[in-house]
Amino acid sequence: MSWLSSLRAPVLNLPVMEGLCGAWRHPSEWAWLAGEAGLTTEVYQQGVPGGTAFPHAAITTRGAAMVRTVIAIDGQGIDEHLAEDLCDSCGRLGVLAKTRLLGVDLDARTGAFIGASPRPDLREGGEPVIEALFSSLIGRA
Repeated sequence: MSWLSSLRAPVLNLPVMEGLCGAWRHPSEWAWLAGEAGLTTEVYQQGVPGGTAFPHAAITTRGAAMVRTVIAIDGQGIDEHLAEDLCDSCGRLGVLAKTRLLGVDLDARTGAFIGASPRPDLREGGEPVIEALFSSLIGRA
């Protein structure tokens, strides 16, 4: 990690103890940060309702929802098809998470927060994401 951090190349998500491309957080922490950023979140529960609790089982809506991923770069949520307030909240989540590049998964129908990743799939971001990445990497963010 220290060797990667010492490189003089432009990097968006520096390696940290929780991951080499930014912090991989527990779903409960992502849900809390998303709520703080202004995103609608589902009630988080650890374990299975009415059953035996499993220490690492989280209940999410990912299986039932159509997922839309918003890319947040340096505090700016980028998605041409979503309302500006949702994009702003996704950008705030990146700032609160101290993660310069973040993929924020939302329910495509309701806009509710589903999850986040410091290693998002950038393929669907299009030109706006490419331009934002370029600006960030050359220091014009």
